[in-house]
Amino acid sequence: MKTCTLVDATLLPAARRAPAKGDQTGGDDDAGYTVKQGQPHYGYKAHIAVDETHTLIRQVTLTAANVHDGKEFENVVKGDEEMVMADKAYWSRARSEWCGKQGVANGILRKPSRGQKLRPATVRVNRLFSSIRCKIEKVFGWWKRCAGYRRVRYVGHEPNRLELEFKCICWNLKRLANLSAA
Repeated sequence: MKTCTLVDATLLPAARRAPAKGDQTGGDDDAGYTVKQGQPHYGYKAHIAVDETHTLIRQVTLTAANVHDGKEFENVVKGDEEMVMADKAYWSRARSEWCGKQGVANGILRKPSRGQKLRPATVRVNRLFSSIRCKIEKVFGWWKRCAGYRRVRYVGHEPNRLELEFKCICWNLKRLANLSAA
């Protein structure tokens, strides 16, 4: 369980429609706005850490959508694993140093500095890490396809956090049943 942890986040639209600009009523006070691929999103973001071998969820947090993925990294990574893998949104020199202090191998995909290109060797390493890191997408796919978790159902952070934790328990029970049957 503690060999490699995969980290990622997914957007979950809010239960209520986004309030109009300047409107103080309506909407969800705990939800936030963000833009992904040029499209605005209003709601929450689920940040999860998953065991690479069995895809069991180790840790989960729920934030407003406007919270950057990297801000929740230390909250979902326990520091007891041998390696951590995440996408480019999590890359920073400070995070690399944090991994070193924790004794965790850094498998976060590198992104180029402004105006620079990645070296071909770094591109190959990123490609290799991406092929491993993509296993975490199974969790999001199951949530959205099988569990019907395409949007949060409640207004406010606490009831939505609780629902997210129940979805994680369901995923882990399903995975344990599949692993024990194999």
